This record gives sequence, structure tokens and C-alpha cells, in this order.
Amino acid sequence: MMDLEGNIVHFSNPSRRGPAHRINASYYGYKDEEDGVLARVEGPTETKMRAEAEEEEDVVEEEKREREEKERKDKEREFVVHVPLPGENDIERMIVERKKMKL
Repeated sequence: MMDLEGNIVHFSNPSRRGPAHRINASYYGYKDEEDGVLARVEGPTETKMRAEAEEEEDVVEEEKREREEKERKDKEREFVVHVPLPGENDIERMIVERKKMKL
């Protein structure tokens, strides 16, 4: 270690322990919530941020729903019939003819 003038200074360490002996759970922030101060300070902000996140999620979900609806409508609009489809009367007539053939 150096002093203010740039000279090397040696300190004796009688316990022979380094700075790591002072590192415990509170150093890493595990005991921050025990006194309740953190909850009082961060509580309103956390509530506000959660509300904003939910609102943003709702907006994204609504946009996704609208996009899917638009894609579905576009897909329905693109469907083109290349063969003539029978109408209800034609279908009823065919059913009656099949029943007559079975008799």
C-alpha cells in the first residue's frame, strides 16, 4: 500500500486475516429487508412499475389479438372457389335421391 506521497508502507496484520473476514450475508444484501425500510422506500415505486408492466402487457396482448384477427380475415378473403359448390337445394335433392336408391 502507498501513502499520499507515493511511499510504500507496510502494515502489520496481527490477526493474519484479510478483508474477506468482514464479508457476510449482509454484504451481499441478504438482510436488507429485515428492518422494513426497503419495503417502505421501494413499495410505492414497485407497485407503480408493476401496474405499468401489466398495462404494457395488456397493450401487447391486444395488438397480438388484433394482428391475428386481421390475418384470419385476410386468409378468409383470399379463399377462392375453383369448382362450383352445391347449394342447399342441391344437397337436399341428392340426399333424397340416395334414400330412394336405398329403398
